[in-house]
Amino acid sequence: MTKGDILLLHGAFVGGWVFEKMRGELNRRDWKTHAPDLPFHGSATSPSASRRKTL
Repeated sequence: MTKGDILLLHGAFVGGWVFEKMRGELNRRDWKTHAPDLPFHGSATSPSASRRKTL
């Protein structure tokens, strides 16, 4: 059973990947974490990157 959910939002020029180390520690402590890639940020294979190519 988890303690709850934590939403981690990144800033400019990075994606949700920036929280990987922190997410691992929080998950070990029974928190459920979410770190989405925001539109126009993140990896080239993310849905937001695909959308950017079509604009």
